Amino acid sequence: MIVGGYNARATVRACLTTLTQQTAVVNAEIIFVDASTDGTADLVAAEFPAVVLLHGNRNSLVPHLWRLGLDAARGAIIAFTIAQCIPAKDWLSQILLAHRNGPAGVGGPIDGPTNGSGLDWALYFARYSAYLSPGTPGFVDEIPGDNAAYKRIALSRCQEEMREGFWETLVHVRLRANGEKLQWSPQMSVRLGAAGNLGATAALRFRHGRHYGATRPGGNSLLKRLARVAASPLIVPALTARILGRVRRQRPDWTVHFLRALPALIVLLNAWALGEISGYLSSRKNR
Repeated sequence: MIVGGYNARATVRACLTTLTQQTAVVNAEIIFVDASTDGTADLVAAEFPAVVLLHGNRNSLVPHLWRLGLDAARGAIIAFTIAQCIPAKDWLSQILLAHRNGPAGVGGPIDGPTNGSGLDWALYFARYSAYLSPGTPGFVDEIPGDNAAYKRIALSRCQEEMREGFWETLVHVRLRANGEKLQWSPQMSVRLGAAGNLGATAALRFRHGRHYGATRPGGNSLLKRLARVAASPLIVPALTARILGRVRRQRPDWTVHFLRALPALIVLLNAWALGEISGYLSSRKNR
């Protein structure tokens, strides 16, 4: 399995402790690919000698780190997460169980941060509102990249989509075109930990939004991109309404967390929207 690490010193110990304990039951290699500046890699090297530690470029995003890990991985099933996520104690077992049904990829819910700050919840809602627990078992179009596992043979047919990183949305488009299935497994869960600071988190949301705008499926013609730029003032209100709707339908008990997170959430959604607009205006296909 592959763990992407980016300035995750506050959570990496909990993440890797949980995973290494599970390798006593499930035979799995853990590859940690790091691009941190906060000493995350030093902690991993000192406390988790059984973990394979790789180093990415300091300007890398997590999908770039995942691709480096994928190139080094040897397993028939490749699982992905990030060091800010703490997997459930039976995460690896649940992955193997879900893959018995034959899907190309399986994914599960990402739970909210325990005792999280307003910023922690803002990042959670900005990134994971589509993957609230528990969800309904069955086939789906998308699974969260931060809680996913794929058959290597299915990924081997997605080389063009993975050429510049493992961006799961692009890979999922190819998998579906190849006739493959993605499956939701409610028991395969992880929990988000601490987010970090607002400025750094917003900068990352901008970069991810820019990649999405540059590679968004559904056409990349100049006319299509200009139409999307013209509609861009709707991005933040539309995303805010969508997130609130999901919370009210699936986790109404989290409405208080949504309200507490709202100021920081608006900042993060605006950072994403600006990045998305920048991606539409870019002539470079970031694929």
